Amino acid sequence: MAKNIEFVIKPTLRCNGACSYCNVAETGSFMGKPVIEATFRSLAEYLGRNPLDEVTILWHGGEPTLMGEFFFQEVLGLQALISDHRVEHVMQSNLTCMTPALADTLCELLKGGGIGTSVDPFSDYRRLKSGEPYPERWYEGFELVRSRGFRVGMVYVVHGESVGLGKSIYHYFKNVGVDSLTLIPLEEPAREFEGARLDAPSWGKFLLEIYRAWEEDRAMLPVEPFVTWAHFAHDKDSPRCGFPEGLHCCEPTVAVAPTGDVYPCVRLLDVGSGAIGNLVVDSLEKILTRPDALWRSQRRDLLRQGECASCRWWDLCAGGCAAACGFGRKTVWCEGYRLFFEAVNE
Repeated sequence: MAKNIEFVIKPTLRCNGACSYCNVAETGSFMGKPVIEATFRSLAEYLGRNPLDEVTILWHGGEPTLMGEFFFQEVLGLQALISDHRVEHVMQSNLTCMTPALADTLCELLKGGGIGTSVDPFSDYRRLKSGEPYPERWYEGFELVRSRGFRVGMVYVVHGESVGLGKSIYHYFKNVGVDSLTLIPLEEPAREFEGARLDAPSWGKFLLEIYRAWEEDRAMLPVEPFVTWAHFAHDKDSPRCGFPEGLHCCEPTVAVAPTGDVYPCVRLLDVGSGAIGNLVVDSLEKILTRPDALWRSQRRDLLRQGECASCRWWDLCAGGCAAACGFGRKTVWCEGYRLFFEAVNE
């Protein structure tokens, strides 16, 4: 059976940002030429043996644009090893390091793919190490990539100060001109965080606030998880069957660290736990046959045998983020999801 593989490449875990709630344990290494070459050779060999499989490469970090235009020009050369139609490139970036030359190079690499980004319009949790104002530098980068024709999706981290501002947040992002909005609850930051935390009931309350604004606006701005949930409500046989899939947390996921170490999940890479191989010495095919490569589906099977067995909302939540909650535990946001689902289905 053909597979869609999410291939997350983190060429660096370094970042020019100093966001209060970042959950990446920042380290100083950058991906060298031997690792990026081994990564693309391994991917090309795998696709040669699995001609029906398709791959989405997500460039992530840290801040991937710190690698500069010459690194991505080298990637363009390596891309020639792979048939273009079978690989889509996308990127997650804070956009504050974007330059015209880099944007031009990324136009060639990403082609029709989009860029995900983040900004927090109503708090100062997102900052730059340089001391420059994050919102202004972000908007300059946003305008630059929009001028090059990129689709830009917003990833918004919901924290305690977000609650009560759902409608304002929805209309801010709609008016600023992003192409989509994805909502992520604040998980455990990698550094000390003294800001307003989010609890499960508040997550449910925020979802309801922004859902009402989205509904009143006739869903003009695509918002996840609402788009996925609405799609599922109308087509229960659809393969897009839950929040993790709606956030493109697919299986298998191959998350590649600057050293070439491979993890089955981006979050596990961020904390340096649970590597299942290294692309410099292991083939991709070998890595994907390891049992831990399919740990999400194993976890879902386990939860369905236990406390989630009778939950009427299982198809919409699917147990939540496996890395954030743990292998044998359901999502910490369960109460919030229940509050939301019951409110919109009453």
